[in-house]
Amino acid sequence: MTNVQEIACKKIIHGTAKAAAAVGVGAGLLSKVTLGTAGLAKRVPLAALEIKMIIDLGKVFEREITDSVAEGILGAVLATIGGKVAASVASDLVGWIPVVGEVTGGATAAATVEALGWAVANGLDNGDF
Repeated sequence: MTNVQEIACKKIIHGTAKAAAAVGVGAGLLSKVTLGTAGLAKRVPLAALEIKMIIDLGKVFEREITDSVAEGILGAVLATIGGKVAASVASDLVGWIPVVGEVTGGATAAATVEALGWAVANGLDNGDF
C-alpha cells in the first residue's frame, strides 16, 4: 500500500467509523424509546455504511466494486472477525444502562468498522479481493 493509498484509506475508514459511532449511539437512544427493539435500526444503516466504505476503498486501489460484490466481501470479512460477535453481544448486554449503553453502542460500531475497513484495505492491497 502506497503512502497516498494509506492516507486515502484512513480518511474513508475513519469517516465511516465516525458515522457508525453516531448510528450506534442513536440506536442506543432509540432502544430506550422502543423498549430495546433498536437492533435492526442499528444493523441496517451500519451495513449500508460498510458497503459504501468497501466500494470507496476499492476506488483507492483502482477496483470497481459493485454493491453485490461489496456485500460478499462484507460477509467474508465479518465471518473472520470473531470479536465483532462478542462485542455486539457485550454491547447489547449493557445497552439498557443509561449513558453506558449509548457510549458502548457507539464505540462498538466504530471499532467494528475500523477493523472491517483495515481488513478490506489490506485485502485489496494484497489482491485478496
